[in-house]
Amino acid sequence: MVRPATLADYRWLYANGYMPDGLKCARDVMADIVDRCPASFFDYGCGRGDLVRWINEKTRGSANGYDAAYGGAEWGGQFVDYALCFDVLEHLNEADAIRFAFSAK
Repeated sequence: MVRPATLADYRWLYANGYMPDGLKCARDVMADIVDRCPASFFDYGCGRGDLVRWINEKTRGSANGYDAAYGGAEWGGQFVDYALCFDVLEHLNEADAIRFAFSAK
């Protein structure tokens, strides 16, 4: 049985080069983000915030993000037009992952 990753594991990964360019995992959706602007975004599981910075600096959108392992601006329940989640579903239990998948529009 594989042991689930802990926050300490992810902090170690980030400190040792995990996802040094967060935009790599988002390149396929970046054009879609631009097409949806101006809009507001919240990136949950944003790593070091590369995509959040890119949206704020290079598009007509605005973004905030949070990552439990790295930090950031926790979502305070504010309304946003779009939520982004890259590389986070493995942190959900099966029931929540199914609920998340079927609630996405």
